[in-house]
Amino acid sequence: MSRLASRCRVLSRLFLVLPLLLGGSLAATASEPRLATLDDSEVVTQADLEAYLARRVDLKPLARNFWGAENALKEMLMTRTLVLEGLRLKEPNRNSEQPERFDDIYGAAVYKKLVTTCPSSVDDKSARSFYDKHPEVFTTPATARLARVMLPVSDKVDGMPSMAWLMEQAEIVAKGASDFNALASKTAGLYKLEPQGDLGWVNLTGDVAIMRALMAAKSGEMVGPVRDGDFGYLFLLGEKREPRLLKWDEVKTTAAARQVRYCREQANNELREKLFKKYHVSIDENAVKALFKISSPSKSAEPKK
Repeated sequence: MSRLASRCRVLSRLFLVLPLLLGGSLAATASEPRLATLDDSEVVTQADLEAYLARRVDLKPLARNFWGAENALKEMLMTRTLVLEGLRLKEPNRNSEQPERFDDIYGAAVYKKLVTTCPSSVDDKSARSFYDKHPEVFTTPATARLARVMLPVSDKVDGMPSMAWLMEQAEIVAKGASDFNALASKTAGLYKLEPQGDLGWVNLTGDVAIMRALMAAKSGEMVGPVRDGDFGYLFLLGEKREPRLLKWDEVKTTAAARQVRYCREQANNELREKLFKKYHVSIDENAVKALFKISSPSKSAEPKK
């Protein structure tokens, strides 16, 4: 097995990249794909999502990649199921008019009546018990010093497509003929709209393909090149810190607030799961990926021998 095989983990297709690192936008399509359905009859399209994001300025910046768009879509669908449930329960609207299809204000009013109530505060004894029962809440995520280079996939470098060029550069770095800093400097001259090279310390969190690959990689290993939307990426993992359970003395002043926040998050997740099941919500992940020209996930490329 070559040095590249041991140091460079290649993912031929990427269906998700952490929002911190990526740009991009919803790609225009000739037809409106069905992003989701409710009760097998009501359809949510790309146009619906774009209209929702146009007024939800808090969500719009997040929907620049698959992960962000899918989460925005889930919130949109949560609002829709709350509206449907409110109508079923004959919950009056604030202005006595029929609520809009994705009426956030009406949905929020219904949400308050349906969601499990959490305490506004807890005492030290309860917080300490919560700490003992839920160590995952007090565990720091794995972090890594991450470097990255990126190029538009439509570009050509030295007469070859940028993804092929990134692969060639990964092989050169893996063989020790150059280093990642030199590659970052070279790439910075090709694409200047995003930082190239060192990104600092990044939390390796999230159950997504690229994060799983980075968490599995060792210090000094490369991940990529991978594609997301209109860009190709190559990552280098530097120093890595494993997850760590914080000691009670480190968290005792914030444990109560964490307990309340955890309760609210769980209550929100439970209500969403209940409503999505009740109204048969189904999200078409492939349709959401198509907004960013992302292929359906396939098996990672085998290491070169």
